[in-house]
Order: sequence, then C-alpha cells, then structure tokens
Amino acid sequence: MGNFFKSKVFKSGLLLTSFGFLGKVVGAIFKIGLSVLVGSLGMGIYQLMFPLLVFFTVLSSGGFSLALTIKTAENKTKSKHGGYFKLSIASCFILSLISSILIVLFAKRLSKLQGSEISPNLYYIVAVGVVVISTLSIIKAKIQGEERFKLYSLAEIIEDIFRVVIGLILGYLLLGFGADAAICGVFVGIILSSLLSIIFLLIFRGNKGQVVSIPLSRFERKEFFKYSLLALASALVVPIIQFIESAVVINLLTATSNISNMAATKLYGLSRGSVSAIINIPFFVLSSFEILLLPNLARSKNCGNYYKKTEVGLFLALAISIPFVLLFELYAPVVINFLYGNALSAAELSVSANLLQIGSVGIVFSAISIILSVILNSNNIVKGPFIASIVAGAMKLVFIFVFVSKMSIYAVELSSVIFSMTMCLVNLIFAVKYKCFSSPKKVGGLTLIWSVLFALTWCIYKLFLNVVDSMFWACVIAFSVVAVVIVLSCTILYFINKEKVVKMFKQILASE
Repeated sequence: MGNFFKSKVFKSGLLLTSFGFLGKVVGAIFKIGLSVLVGSLGMGIYQLMFPLLVFFTVLSSGGFSLALTIKTAENKTKSKHGGYFKLSIASCFILSLISSILIVLFAKRLSKLQGSEISPNLYYIVAVGVVVISTLSIIKAKIQGEERFKLYSLAEIIEDIFRVVIGLILGYLLLGFGADAAICGVFVGIILSSLLSIIFLLIFRGNKGQVVSIPLSRFERKEFFKYSLLALASALVVPIIQFIESAVVINLLTATSNISNMAATKLYGLSRGSVSAIINIPFFVLSSFEILLLPNLARSKNCGNYYKKTEVGLFLALAISIPFVLLFELYAPVVINFLYGNALSAAELSVSANLLQIGSVGIVFSAISIILSVILNSNNIVKGPFIASIVAGAMKLVFIFVFVSKMSIYAVELSSVIFSMTMCLVNLIFAVKYKCFSSPKKVGGLTLIWSVLFALTWCIYKLFLNVVDSMFWACVIAFSVVAVVIVLSCTILYFINKEKVVKMFKQILASE
C-alpha cells in the first residue's frame, strides 16, 4: 500500500478533504439541525420541495457541468477553456430561466400533484434558486476541471457555512408562522449561500498569467453539445425518479396505509429527511475524492498510472463505506436517539431507527457505484451510468408502487437500497465490458478487519449495557476500549519492529 499513500490521488484527496472537512461537517449539521428545528412535518415539506429544486437545477446545468469539467481537464493548454466556459454559462442561463418560468406558472398544479398543501411561495423561491445554483455549478465545474481544489474547497466551505447560518436562522425566525414559512426561510438561506459562493469565485477564480482564448469551431461546439446532452440524460434520471417519488409517495401512503396527509408527510420526512441526513454522512468524505478523481482520470487515462488510480478510488469507496454500514446496522437506535432524541416522538424514533438499518445496506453499493460512474464518465462512456440509472430507477418505482401498500414507509426506504444495488451492478457490467478499471486488492482483509473491530465493540457494548443505564454511554465506552486496544497494539508493534515502521512512514511521507 506504499504506492497508494504516495499517489497523487491520495495526496490531492487528503488536501481536498482537509480543506473541505469543516464545510462537510457543517453540511451534515445543516440537515440534522433542520430536522430538529422543523420536526418530521417540516422535513416532509422540505423533502417534497428539494427534489424539484434538484431536478430543474440538473436540467439546467447537469450536462454542461460534466462536459465542461471533462473538456477543461482534457485540454492541457488553457486556450480553449474560455470558449467552453462561455458556451456552458450562456446555455445554462437560458435553460435555468426557462425552468424558473415553468415552476412559477405551474406552482399550484405542482402543489396538488405532490399531494400536500404547500404554499406557492415555496415554489417561487425554488424558481429563483434554480438560476442561482445552476450558475454556481458551471463556475465550480470549470475550477474542478482545472484541478484547483484549494479554491474549490474554499467555495464549498463558504457555501456550507452560510447555508447553515442563514438557512437555520431564517427558518427559526419564521417558525412561528408555520412549517411552510420556516422552510421558505431555509430555501432563502440556501440561495443566499450559493450567491455568496458565486461572488467569492468570481473574485478569485482568475488564472495566473495572460492566456489567449481561441474560439471554438463549429465541430467543437457540436461535439460539446452532443456530450452535454448525453451527460444530461444520464444526470436527469435520478432527479426525475426522486421527483416522481415525491409526487406519488404521499398519495400512496394515505390511500393504502389509512393515515392522514399530515401523518404521511411526517413519515416521508423521517425517511428522506432525518434518516437520509445520517446515511449521507460517509458520502461527505467520499465526495472529496470523487471531485478530484473525474478530471484526474480524464487527463491521465492514456498514461500508465490510470488503472492504479481506479484501483485506489474503488478501495477508498469500500474503506469509507464499510464501517458506516456496520455502525448504522449495529447502533441505529443509539445514533437516532443521540441526534433526534429531543425532536422526535418515541414512535418516530423507533421508525427512524428501523429505516436507518434498512437504508444503511445501500451505502456500500452507492459508494462503489459513484466511483464506477466517475470512471465511466472519464472515458466518455456516458451511456453506462445513463442505462444504469434508467434500470435502477424503474425498479425503484415499481417496488414503491407494489410494496408501499404492504410495507408502508419501509418500502420507500428499501426501494433506495434496491436502486443502489442495481445501479452498482449495471455500472460494473459496463466497466468490465470496456475494461476501464483495475480491481482493488486486499478488500477481503479490509472487510475482515472492520468486521472484527465492530464485533469486538458490539460485545463490549452489550456487556456494559447491563452496567450503564444508557445506550449512548455504553456505546462510547465500547468504542473507547477498542480504540485503547488498537493504540496499545500499534505501540507494541512499533517497539518490536521500530525500524520497519519508521521506514514505512518515511515512504508514506516521501514525495512520489
């Protein structure tokens, strides 16, 4: 593994993760804090609106963002970057403006379609958000393609921090006017944080030195639009599925589970809000490597170290996701009670714990699928993720329509696991077919180590649960004991094989 630690992917990933750590932690706090602030009903409304924002944002900018990142990374000289950026930003602005107009015109119909009485003001705010966030995504795509990860991370931190500060403060101030008003304040905070990030990037994104920009030829523009449309088709599938889900789940729950509209909205808020915020935690870490891996692979796919980078990416996906799966499976009630103990009722806490145990299974498949999608996109195999999304999305919706009547909200959560598994399988088939990745080594050993460590914590947890009258403190003690054992073991190994350990760390810290 010495080469892994010396690889540019690892070093850049460590830098990006270090700079973005604060922002990612704050981003996780945002959704958890929002759940505590507005409760299950408010989260239900938020989760009905958010897929709409994501869908139209992706429609306006998703294809252009991916294409711009790839083209920027592939062109070693900067003479073409300006042409691709201008083409992307102009196209994105036109599409986002059209999208916003459509949202405003059909606000009342969208509210009825989603089965919940939502204020039209929310849709109007979302319409503004589409333009702002789409513009930001294009600017960030260019910086990502240039592999300027320090600037990218700073922009992310600014956006995440102000989203929490402004969004939650406005939500709190407007909470007295109802859940709709509070969520309006939250979305205003999201838009303002994106606007501040745009201002920051416009001030600091300028490249060093003067570069003469060469206009794009008709053929280059045609190829760019062709790739953008294919990338857009792939990127749109998941938001479309999420929007369809948000449009039908409330009606399905009220029709088949014999519950009120408000109760159905609360259940949906628990699944897609409170629980989803926890399940997404490992992806805050993985996203740093996803951001840097796409331009890195696009630039080096003809070099000898390309396959090593794919191996590193897949290994990281497993190394990051496996412990979270084990944590949420074994300690779901502890995690839920610690985060939401004062915000949810006893019944809601129980349902949330069950949902977390179901949904956590999909984490490892989603992590692998993300890296496989990056690998396929870097090789211009856009049809792979597109077909994977179509097949997985179809299975997800079919499962929801068939099993919500039998399993209630648990069917919705399980459908996400099926989506992740299917997405991963189809992406893997394409990756194997085109031979564009190298399988990570020592995966079995990695899995065994994590399994043994969590089995040990579980045994200690159960032992102290009979002594300490608190699941949380029993869990803290269990992990503390295991941590002490690991530190002592490493210390003993160090003194036994001091020279080998010092040599290994010198190799890790040495430049490539």
